[in-house]
Amino acid sequence: MSSGTNSSRERGAVLIVAMLLAAIIAVALASFIKLSTSSLNLGRRNFYGTAALNLAEAGLERALYCINRNQVDGIALATAWSSADGWTTNSGTHVATATFSGFTPGPNATGSTKVYVRNYDLTGTVLMVAKSTITVPDGGPPLEKFIEVTLASRAVYAGLVAKTSLRGDSNLYVDSWISTDPSSGAFTPYSTAVRRGSGPLGVVASGNGALNVGDNPTIYGTVNTGGGTISKSGSAKLTSTPGGSGWNTALENRSFTYAFPTVTVPSPSVVNTISTNITSSVTFPRAGDVAASDGKYYYNFASGKVISYAANTMTIKQPVVFMMTNHTGVNAINTSDHATFTYGTAAGDNGSLTIYTNGNINFDSGANWFANGAPARTTIYGTAASSQTFTTRGGGTFYGSVIAENAAINFDSGTNVMGAFCCNTMQLLGGVNFHYDEALGSVGGGGYRITKWKELQTAAERSVYASALNF
Repeated sequence: MSSGTNSSRERGAVLIVAMLLAAIIAVALASFIKLSTSSLNLGRRNFYGTAALNLAEAGLERALYCINRNQVDGIALATAWSSADGWTTNSGTHVATATFSGFTPGPNATGSTKVYVRNYDLTGTVLMVAKSTITVPDGGPPLEKFIEVTLASRAVYAGLVAKTSLRGDSNLYVDSWISTDPSSGAFTPYSTAVRRGSGPLGVVASGNGALNVGDNPTIYGTVNTGGGTISKSGSAKLTSTPGGSGWNTALENRSFTYAFPTVTVPSPSVVNTISTNITSSVTFPRAGDVAASDGKYYYNFASGKVISYAANTMTIKQPVVFMMTNHTGVNAINTSDHATFTYGTAAGDNGSLTIYTNGNINFDSGANWFANGAPARTTIYGTAASSQTFTTRGGGTFYGSVIAENAAINFDSGTNVMGAFCCNTMQLLGGVNFHYDEALGSVGGGGYRITKWKELQTAAERSVYASALNF
């Protein structure tokens, strides 16, 4: 009896131990399964989170494609932003929206993207916001990603641009207009009747105050720096609406970049030589001048030979190129007493003027520079390796563009400048009026680039666009 009783007790003890071990294993297995399930869910949500970010970027890429089709390829807005492709546009608010759906980022998961584009028609700074949503198969809350992007033109002619500093004095006025109809090529001179609010000022330098717009400026456009603050005083105005008021900080950009193009003086097949100073009225091409194989008339100015005008007129009737590259420290072009430069208007005239010079340019006493043609027809390239100057005084009107990486540009005494000007340093004194020609945005570059990319992660950041994305 004793032996049997002990065996029963031993078997009972073993059973209890086995039950305890089974319970421990069950608890461990349950914890392991729970951990595995949590890890699986976390991994799945991380995967879908990345997929949601990709969907948002895909929506932005579709919007950027539409912008470049219109701006680079010249496709009409209605075609570039076609309703057949899902876009809804409003020309009154300058807004385009679209919802792209039907994505399957994973098994039993669905995705969609909403895209909001402000100034899709390029009437101001382009802002794009995308919101992507993925509904996950585990029944959890949907995954959402928000991305905010701003764009800037890739154009070589980017408004008033200085590499080191841009300083205004007082009463600087900035706006924009479109000089050339892209469909017909018809030229429209600047007037307040056609002004727009896309006049850009930019400084590549990152120091505070490198961009100083001076006292009481009126800027219908944007101000851009490489990182520094913008200096101003008095009743400063910054708005994208001509006639508007106030200083809109949303039109400030502190991540501005600009790459000066490489300037190469041409080596044409035929060159006409200028061996004396030009001091009297003249028309180019002159009798006996010969065009190069590309149809342009090239003129090489001998060392120190210049254009010096008082009340004279120069008329350009065909494509002309002046090469004035032996003029270090010399005023390659110097004017006084309302000198006039103009394009021929007779049948068959199609004048344009390109100047390459390492010398200085001085327009004084109300010079009139090609006011009867679009700024794209006149370009001055500064070729100085160290420094050169471009100066206007006594009012006057300038239609054209300047690309001079090492030049100091000084606009003074109420000068009216239309086009685009890119240099090392710039001073704008005495109530300068700058009117950016938006038609230059498609010259020498084209397209739009991203200047700001930001994922909106907080509720406060996302709430800014809640109503805009409510469609």
